Parts: sequence; C-alpha cells; structure tokens
Amino acid sequence: MASRLLPLHSYVLVMDFNFVYRYNAHFYLKMWRANVDQKIYKSIFIPYQISLDQGFDIQLPGSVKFITAVWMLFIIVISTGYRCDLVSWLAFPESEQIPTDFDMLDRRRDYKVVFNFHAGTSYHYFNNAKSGLIRNIRQRFILEPDVATCAIASAMEPKAVCISWGLIMPLAIWETFFSKIISESKGHMKL
Repeated sequence: MASRLLPLHSYVLVMDFNFVYRYNAHFYLKMWRANVDQKIYKSIFIPYQISLDQGFDIQLPGSVKFITAVWMLFIIVISTGYRCDLVSWLAFPESEQIPTDFDMLDRRRDYKVVFNFHAGTSYHYFNNAKSGLIRNIRQRFILEPDVATCAIASAMEPKAVCISWGLIMPLAIWETFFSKIISESKGHMKL
C-alpha cells in the first residue's frame, strides 16, 4: 500500500534548458483507482491535481463544487504567495537600514560620523547641545574641513556618514565625482 501512495505526494521536476516540466501523477492515480471507491478517488485526486496547478475534467456533484472552488482559491493564493516570497527572498535579501536622521544614527554605533567642520554655527550647535542624542553623535565626530573629502568618505566607506550643510553638499558631490569623470573621458578622446 505504501508503494502505491509514494507517487501521490511527490512529482518529478525535470530541468531542461531552464524549463521546468511537471509530470503529474495521473497515470499512477488511474492505476490506483481500480482498487478504490470512486468517491474516495475523487476526494484525493481533485485536491492533488489542484495543488500541482493542474486542471481536472471530472464531473462534480453540486454539493462538492463549492468546497472545490474554495479549495482551489486557497491553493492558488497560498502557492502563488509562497513562490513569490521564496524567489524574492532568495534573489534579493533584505537590505540594511541606513540611518536617515540623528536618532537612527545615534542607535547605529557601527557607523563612522565624518563632520564637515567650518567652525561656525553647526559646530557650535553640536558642541553646546544639551540633548544626549546630539552629544552621543558629537563624541563620534571625525572633523574634516574639506567638504569633498567628507563626501568621498561617506560614499566610499561601507558604514560612514557625512554631516554637512545641505546647500554645500550637492555642489561638492558634483565637483568631486562628475568633474573627474568628465576630465577622464576627455583624456581618453585625445589620441
């Protein structure tokens, strides 16, 4: 009996040129059907084919149609959700949460904090702040007077942030990265 049930809970996946073919157990179930009452056969065969995403062409009594429709909907939703989640989980692992404000930066002790030092209002704010959050970040400061070096440090190091004025930073990024790319591309054009 166990050898007859073995094909019921397994199906073969054959990989051939990146296509997956499913061999259903219809042949095995037809062999098994000869020894089993018709009602039991249908109660096992229909859910099995639905779970393998295969259609069935069996005439159903009216009382069974509602249960079969609910079962089909359940299997479609569960199997689709499982496949989508599994593929996305394997292909795209969860990305790390990057600190976007001072509260998150304070909680993430593994981040290096490079501060664009201008000896002005922003530095005075961090030095005289009464908030424990700001003082904790201040203790981790690496003072950097050059805004371009600050931007490079935060872009090239894995866990580093650059704190600077919002008006200065886009200009520094443009001058640092894009001007170098433009000058290198012009150099390649000259022969």
